[in-house]
Amino acid sequence: MLGKTVARHTSEQFVAFLTDVVASQPKRREIHAICDNVSSHKTQRVADFLDAQRNVHLHFTPTYSSWLNQVENWFSRIQREVIGVFRH
Repeated sequence: MLGKTVARHTSEQFVAFLTDVVASQPKRREIHAICDNVSSHKTQRVADFLDAQRNVHLHFTPTYSSWLNQVENWFSRIQREVIGVFRH
């Protein structure tokens, strides 16, 4: 599993992340990434990258299904169990 944090989630940052993923794997290995439906995952810049990297495949979670996004689940659990809920 690879991850990266950035100040802004742009298509340029996403392509940079995908480039890092490709570089970390053996040549021509099939790479499948599960993505949410944020607009920066669906730009022409991303499409151009995917055309050049035919071994990279994006799969999108259904719209309005955050419970399927494991990162969202992880942050939700941290919020509930570590940070807690604070009331005024």
